[in-house]
Amino acid sequence: MKKLVLLFGALLVAGCGEKSSPEGSESASEKPTPPSEDVKPSADSPEPLISDADVERFAKDAIDTASPPADYTGWTKIVSGGRLRELMQWKNGKPDGPSTMWHENGQKSLETTNKDGKQDVLETEWYENGQKKSEETWKDGKADGPATMWHENGQKSGEGALKDGKPDGLWTMWHENGQKQAEATFKDGEQVSGKYWNSKGKEVETREEAFE
Repeated sequence: MKKLVLLFGALLVAGCGEKSSPEGSESASEKPTPPSEDVKPSADSPEPLISDADVERFAKDAIDTASPPADYTGWTKIVSGGRLRELMQWKNGKPDGPSTMWHENGQKSLETTNKDGKQDVLETEWYENGQKKSEETWKDGKADGPATMWHENGQKSGEGALKDGKPDGLWTMWHENGQKQAEATFKDGEQVSGKYWNSKGKEVETREEAFE
């Protein structure tokens, strides 16, 4: 999965997690355990694309595979450790509709929507503790629009915009304690200027000093 960290290699910033499929899927005959109800999402979590009731209903009829037949229309699921880890809607062999993934502890990890095989909506990720991790706007399969990242403690870690999958314009980064870490301007995905601060709020000369 698209990683904001790849877009910010110049800033050495940890961004979104990768949307790799959970490993060790169980057999299709095993009934998955729905997402855990005792793990609560953060207060700023948006309304789910798939309600809890629909998750159980769709998962019941979904086929257990990450690669359905070329003409498949319906739902697929991935089950690992007896828990539902991914639920995705398909149309004519392409991802088309809501897609949701869960952490091993049952907390939602990612939610997005596909259209004709490409992402085409706001993508949201969460940490295992329920805190929001990132939000990216997608259009026709590419990150395009506002993007925001958070540290696991809830402090905002980065904010800016993407254009055709590349950072564009001003990006601002913060340390976990809330101190500003960097301001960088991008053009066509390349960094053209930057200023850096350490975790104590002191401006420093290099990115290495800011990211120590």
